[in-house]
Amino acid sequence: MVTIMEDLRRRDFSLNAIAISLNRHRRGLLLDPTNGLSDVERAEVRALTIHSFTNQPVRLLRVLRFAARMGFKMELRTQEWFDLAIERELQHTIAPRMPVLNFKPRRAKSGRRSFSKPGKSTICSGHQPRSRQEASRIRSDRPPDEST
Repeated sequence: MVTIMEDLRRRDFSLNAIAISLNRHRRGLLLDPTNGLSDVERAEVRALTIHSFTNQPVRLLRVLRFAARMGFKMELRTQEWFDLAIERELQHTIAPRMPVLNFKPRRAKSGRRSFSKPGKSTICSGHQPRSRQEASRIRSDRPPDEST
């Protein structure tokens, strides 16, 4: 059996390796075996191993997404590993189509907004509509265009 600390140490980035204990005797204790909180305070994304990008090149996109969404920069060594992966053209090994979760807002009986269960988006999964009705339904499920 894997302990929570072992699981946290196996994560890809230090900011993903932070948890709070739910153990009855240590409830609320911050678990941070990779010092991820320090990275968050410095606004840095740090990979935990040189193999982060070579084992799963999709992490090249994840590190960019973290940096862009949170306004963080890559830690120096992580940036070097990232550059090495790009130099080796590992970005070309990432599958061009990945399933996208599609949460559709709906009205609950109480009148509050809730979300339907996630599923593959028909727009991104390569599904071709069988009829004009289905094509119209798919278009109406798309989020509004922010450029207008």
